[in-house]
Amino acid sequence: MSYLYINLLQTFILFFFLLLNFSSLTANEVNDGSGFGPTRFKAELLARASHLDSFALPDKAILNNVNPLINNRGDVCFKVLRVGDKPQQGLWFKEALSDQLGRVAILSPEEFYLSDPSLNDDGKVAFTVFDENESLGLFLLDTKANKYKKLLAPDKKNNIEFFTYPTITNKGDVFFRGTDRSDVRALYRLKTSLVKIIEEGESFSDELKASYLFRPGFNDDGQLALKMRLGNKGEWNESNPDVIAFLDPFKKEKKMKIVAVDRDFDSQVKSVSLTNFVGLSNKNQVVYQALLDDGRSGIFMTTISSQESNTITKTQKVVLEGEGDLTNIEKFPVKVNGLGHIIFRGVAKDGKRSIFFYNGTSIKRIISEGETIDTDKGSGMILHNQFYPGFSGEIDINDQDEIVFSAVLVNAKNPIEEWGQGVFKLSPLKDVIPQ
Repeated sequence: MSYLYINLLQTFILFFFLLLNFSSLTANEVNDGSGFGPTRFKAELLARASHLDSFALPDKAILNNVNPLINNRGDVCFKVLRVGDKPQQGLWFKEALSDQLGRVAILSPEEFYLSDPSLNDDGKVAFTVFDENESLGLFLLDTKANKYKKLLAPDKKNNIEFFTYPTITNKGDVFFRGTDRSDVRALYRLKTSLVKIIEEGESFSDELKASYLFRPGFNDDGQLALKMRLGNKGEWNESNPDVIAFLDPFKKEKKMKIVAVDRDFDSQVKSVSLTNFVGLSNKNQVVYQALLDDGRSGIFMTTISSQESNTITKTQKVVLEGEGDLTNIEKFPVKVNGLGHIIFRGVAKDGKRSIFFYNGTSIKRIISEGETIDTDKGSGMILHNQFYPGFSGEIDINDQDEIVFSAVLVNAKNPIEEWGQGVFKLSPLKDVIPQ
């Protein structure tokens, strides 16, 4: 398997060079908030890609719509769109406890792509390798050992041709969505053996059939939540009902719990449509976005608990567009951590795209376009341009309320001077303790 490799020499040289300049990097605080969670955060640049002079990345690295991940140890991982002159992608990783700077830990074969990774608390990274015509399989990178292995190749026996949405839990289970030769999707768990959880067109419980399985969210117990379009195989029309479902596939009674439905399922509900991505915490908190009949989008959280043989659900509205400082919720995945704290991308009343934080009682924006932010080059600014977004891709949060995001950077003193795209970590300030 020579088509994947760890470029240790290049990484060491890059690390040594950047270490000489690391003393110029500082952290800065961003907006105050209120509530029971953290109210202030400090921002730290982790990496920056520029065709002129990158930081913690090779000079010819490219980032675009990057989706950084952070685990509960504070490790960060994200996909680099391009590394060097050859059309290769890479996975960048920074171990919080030992790495002063991160590294490009693995490169794709030429002409192949890497999926967005999944990162667990032990530093294991699950990802897939593919091109437009074929998949090379499902892979696992052990960042401690600097080794990778192929977990599963395209499987004729199980009729799996392509792999999407790999997820690795803290228990070591790897979940993914597999697609067969007939373009039918199914969800799988891989541990000591491969187990199919649910497939399009098959009844799972209550005689419900999914014609399409959207991107799922898993927790460490192997429970999952996802949006499903109902119907027989291939019935993907928008008029088909959509539901958000929660299920524990490894209980004796494989019961599916419907968390939310759209108007095509029930003409009496206010939800016209439902988000494609569903977030799920280890405390069975399901978060999702819904478009309501008054034209506003909202974020909702359903907490699922079991009492004897019954499954209890409690749904709360987190926020609607037009409430407080929020005018628009952007269509990026909403994330929830084990504290029930939520982050999402939105637009504030002043027209600036922002990251919003829900601490369990209230919502505040914690960083916005146009704000100054410390970088390796000095005082930078997150791009604020009505024609181009300053934030890029998805954001993520761990159970310590540490947040990672990507933004386009310019010189704070001369905003027409672009500094490329950076990946940042927001850390809650420890001196803010609720009384």
